[in-house]
Amino acid sequence: MMNESDAKLTKYVLIISGYYLAFMFVVNILAHGLNIDLGLSANIAMLFGVGYASAMKFVNDLKRSPSKKERRLLSFYPE
Repeated sequence: MMNESDAKLTKYVLIISGYYLAFMFVVNILAHGLNIDLGLSANIAMLFGVGYASAMKFVNDLKRSPSKKERRLLSFYPE
């Protein structure tokens, strides 16, 4: 089993960024294609979706939930 220090958080920050880019692209294509204004609701839904998808990827890869320190680092990513 991996220790907390073994988790490479840069990978998961890139995953979060990739998911957000993909979700934003799809939502914008749908919104412009249907000619509707989604406003802030689409951004909030995308953030929840990105957070959920990246958390699932973290748990599937490491077989554990992130520690308190890892959650803080993933939220603010000071590195």
